[in-house]
Amino acid sequence: MDLKYACIIDHVENAFQGKPATVVVLGGSSLKTEFGFFGPMAIATQDCSQISVESLVSHLKAQKANVDAVLITGAEPLQQFESVFNLLTQLKDNGFLVKLETTGFYADNLEKILSYVDAISMDLKADFDANIYAKLTGFRGEPATLMQETLRSIMILKAYKLKKPDFFVEFRTTIIPSINDSEMVIEKLAGEVKFADAYALQQFISDSKLADENLRQFGTSTKLRLIDLALAAKKHLQNVYIRTRDDGEQLVE
Repeated sequence: MDLKYACIIDHVENAFQGKPATVVVLGGSSLKTEFGFFGPMAIATQDCSQISVESLVSHLKAQKANVDAVLITGAEPLQQFESVFNLLTQLKDNGFLVKLETTGFYADNLEKILSYVDAISMDLKADFDANIYAKLTGFRGEPATLMQETLRSIMILKAYKLKKPDFFVEFRTTIIPSINDSEMVIEKLAGEVKFADAYALQQFISDSKLADENLRQFGTSTKLRLIDLALAAKKHLQNVYIRTRDDGEQLVE
C-alpha cells in the first residue's frame, strides 16, 4: 500500500507542540492547497513520489532516537484514506505522537482517525460561504456539499474535544488580501471554533512559486495585518498565533 508524497523532512524543531518531529508532506490532491506553507510541493502531482507505508514506517522508526512525533501534512491526507489510516495505526503501535493537518473536507474519514492521532490542525479558508470555499479549493462538485463537510468536521472535533479534553485541536486560516482579511470574518470564524486550543493566522505569500496565476494578484499579507486580525480572534480564543515567512510562529498577546 503506497502513499503519494512530496517530501519527508526529518527533525523539524517545534513541529508538534514544541517538540521536534519528522514532517511527512503528502502530495497528489485534486484540491488546491498551494496557499498553505507546503502548498507548492503538495500540489505538484506530476512531481510526487510514492513510498510504501511499510518503508515510511521503517524510516520513521529509524528517526525515533531524535524525534517523538510525526506531522502529516501537505495535500489533503484524508484523500489517501486507506494508506494514511494504515500509517496511523502503525505509528500508534510504535509509540509516536501524531499530528495531522486537514482541510476538513472528508468528515467521515476524519472521525475514523481521531483515536489514532494526538492532535488535529484544520483549515478554515474563509467565511462559511460555499461558493468562496469551492473557488479557493478548486472543488468541482456542488459547493453546498463541500460546506456541509467542513461544518460537520468542526462539529466532530468539538464533540471529540468534549470527550477527550487533552486532545489538541487547532484551526488555521491563511490570510489572503481581498478574500478573507476582514476582522468581521475572522471574529466570526473564531467564534465558531472557540472550543479549540489554538487558532493560527498564516501569511499568504504571493510569488512565482504559485502554480495558479490568479492567486498572485492578491499580494502578500503583511505581519501587521495578521496582528490586527489576531486581536479580533482573541475576542473568542485565548491562544491566537500568527505565522509569517520571516519570523515564524508568534503568540499574539
